[in-house]
Amino acid sequence: MCCALAAFATLPAAQIESVVATAASTLFESTPFILAGTVLARFAPRALHHAGSLFGCGCGNGAPARSLPAAAATALAFGPAVALARFAAAHCAARVLRIGTRRDASCALTDLDGLFPFSVLSGIALAILPRLNGHAALAGGTLAFALALAAPCAYGAIALANVCRHTAPLATTAILCVAGLFDVPALMRPRRGASHDGLAYAICALSCALVAARHGATLVHPHFTVALFCAAPAFAVLALRHRRARCARAWPLAALMLAGAMFARPPVLYYATETTLRGAFAGESIDFTGRLEMHGREASIVRYAITCCRADAAPIAVLLENVPTVAGNGWVRARGIFVISGGTLRLRASSVQPIPAPDDPFVYL
Repeated sequence: MCCALAAFATLPAAQIESVVATAASTLFESTPFILAGTVLARFAPRALHHAGSLFGCGCGNGAPARSLPAAAATALAFGPAVALARFAAAHCAARVLRIGTRRDASCALTDLDGLFPFSVLSGIALAILPRLNGHAALAGGTLAFALALAAPCAYGAIALANVCRHTAPLATTAILCVAGLFDVPALMRPRRGASHDGLAYAICALSCALVAARHGATLVHPHFTVALFCAAPAFAVLALRHRRARCARAWPLAALMLAGAMFARPPVLYYATETTLRGAFAGESIDFTGRLEMHGREASIVRYAITCCRADAAPIAVLLENVPTVAGNGWVRARGIFVISGGTLRLRASSVQPIPAPDDPFVYL
């Protein structure tokens, strides 16, 4: 955490806002699953023991790649074959290492506190990694692999792998082969986590309500809106029930969620250098909106796609065949067809027009 704070202090203000939003998005994405586990732990503990690892988000429940939601995210990002292989390997690893689902998931703040350090570290990594090149990219990929190895959340590991695929493919392969399969946090001695705190519950309720009212607020996929609307009253009930309880350890994570809900901004764009638009082919017509990025004598149009939450945002970049005459690095709308130029798929644009920045800079898969 000391290293993370030191790296955090070196970032510009815009990137600090991006780190806060990315870290908060991990907590928001996990919240509905954590609250569901809390309900199961209270009213059906045996069901939690048998099904918690399957229907949770993989938040430290022993070999978290066994999580069905995490497997679905893996399938969307890397294909069903990879998702099935990781799912089967996690079950085998859990049997060999005799890792079960935790039975102590009776406090939502405990699980959120377990995610808090990783969410901050992953936010910093996602801000720094895309800017690394050459040997620095290898070092960044190694850092991402180390974070994923100790990740308490299967979703977070997949998000890191999805980002590293553009800067450190070998690190992506290593992450997919290890993260969520051996579950290092489950093998270590559990640390003392946060306990009930009425104020923290109230802040979490307010934060979930704000994000839900803003239809995800660029933090999570809009499909999570209903889940967060349900999470807000659940946190409010917990706040009322534990209104006299105090635990200072829960305050930082609650403050992070509130800060993310109130000050979320679009993330700093990656410096993408290759086309990552899936399924594109030469001769295909396209109408693409994004941010114009200049790289020497080359130009590309970049936009971000969110699968589940902001932490897994990955760039969709389209290389242009010719540098447009549009001044500056702003938002543009390009129309044209894909061609093979210099051995690379590029957009031969018939028109590139500047447009105002959209209210929501993301597209959702």
